[in-house]
Amino acid sequence: MVARAASRSLLNLAVAGQSHLDQFTARTIRDLPATAISLNIVNADSMRERVFVSAFHGFLDMIRDSHPTTPIVIVTPIICPVAEDHPGPTPVGRDHRIHVVERPAALASEALSLNQIRELLHQQVVAREKEGDANLDIIDGLTLFGADDVADLTDGLHPNAVGYRRMAERFPPLAFGDEGPLQ
Repeated sequence: MVARAASRSLLNLAVAGQSHLDQFTARTIRDLPATAISLNIVNADSMRERVFVSAFHGFLDMIRDSHPTTPIVIVTPIICPVAEDHPGPTPVGRDHRIHVVERPAALASEALSLNQIRELLHQQVVAREKEGDANLDIIDGLTLFGADDVADLTDGLHPNAVGYRRMAERFPPLAFGDEGPLQ
């Protein structure tokens, strides 16, 4: 919907919500032609803060090897009420709803909640911009799908068709508008 609205051709490299800053994905993006790149970063409790920040920079560095000035927009996670302040993972329970896994504090050390991921991504994008990456921007996922949209989460994490349509309507002005990073 977004690509059509922006008269763009889309190549979707989504890996079923398994966005873990995998190097094979960064290499694939690096090796493909692109006029604009949008990256959605989510949480599955696969990294702690130190590794997450390093993986994020490594991922972007690899893309920048072949796309040094291509506009890139980072989209932070949309709302997931149970994981906003509680780290993942977020398995689906018997009730077909997303739940968080309770664990001892020692095992939760440096685990990332969605709020922490958003904050880290904002900090790292600002740092890269200060270092001279003028073609990197960030869209807060909560502006695409936030607290007022929770009723349209089918399982507490994934939007229903109405929710996805709303996100598709909100994305173009943020990304392609007069001041948007992908204009």
